[in-house]
Amino acid sequence: MTAPNQPRPQTTVGEPQPVTSIAPQPPLPPPDTLVGAQAAAMAQAQASQRREGVDPLSRPYVLPSRGLWYPPGHGGMVYISPTRGEQEEVLAGMGEGAAAMESLRHVVQQVVDLNGITLDQVMLQDWPALLLHLLAYSAGDDRVFLAPVCPKPRGCGKPSNQTRPLGEMECVELRLAAQGETPNWPPPAEETEEDEELAILAEISGESVGTSEVLVDPDAVAEPFTTLPLKDTNERITWRYLRMADLALAEEFAARTDSRSTKPGTKLNNVLLALHTVTVNGRKLGLTGTYSWVKRTPSPALTHLRRQIERRSFGYSMRPRFKCHCGHSFRAELPLDGSLFRGGRP
Repeated sequence: MTAPNQPRPQTTVGEPQPVTSIAPQPPLPPPDTLVGAQAAAMAQAQASQRREGVDPLSRPYVLPSRGLWYPPGHGGMVYISPTRGEQEEVLAGMGEGAAAMESLRHVVQQVVDLNGITLDQVMLQDWPALLLHLLAYSAGDDRVFLAPVCPKPRGCGKPSNQTRPLGEMECVELRLAAQGETPNWPPPAEETEEDEELAILAEISGESVGTSEVLVDPDAVAEPFTTLPLKDTNERITWRYLRMADLALAEEFAARTDSRSTKPGTKLNNVLLALHTVTVNGRKLGLTGTYSWVKRTPSPALTHLRRQIERRSFGYSMRPRFKCHCGHSFRAELPLDGSLFRGGRP
């Protein structure tokens, strides 16, 4: 395997992690800017794709975050190997819930070399990319096998075969804007909602969304981020991205409270929102205090907060658009757990 199982580190959930520039990697000349440092790290990683002790079947992949919130020199580079028979047995036998997610983590740690970071440090928005590329590589042809159910009453209510190449999956990848380039991420608040007419036109014309690269303002990547005053309450919130350590905590909460849905307003969604939150009007409330704040905050304010967080989302869309054989177009949630490896796979 490419990497031994890694121990779970002691993490402080709720504390923002420092943003690190990408350090220059010898023998390349020292870069003068953060953009140059990022390019140097990626070039160095690509030049050493076959390192000593690495599975010969592993291949490099740069995560959508491009390592902007990982340790210096990481560059978002990981090395993915295909699953073997022993991992297929684990994936095929997984049920649901926290136990299944722990099994999936174990498989990922066996076949993915995370390049010096632990799985708990992986950003939650990089996790779907990791799973989708592992799934596609293990399938042997870089396709992802999906079978979402076409929803009634407008749809047929049957599973829809949506097998597609990775390149056709909707994904936003980050890149620091170089000098002279105009940053276009995060988008203005008014552009966060999907333009339904454009989506329908793309569907009719057969245009695929695929991967898009956005230019990030180097001065706008430091956590925590500050929101605009929330509607109704006028409170200002600072927030951070979630990591896999946060997901593990949320899963335990879900298991003990029997809360599985992540839809807005559910217990699990509220605790995830509390994990996102660093301060409320400049005050650190702790996880329990922040969760209590979420529960008593008016819904318009919470919706405003969720939209401001969503504005900085990246990576693979977890609600891609599908067109069923019956003609109905719909969006469906992709699972973050092992069921992604079961659904639709031949």
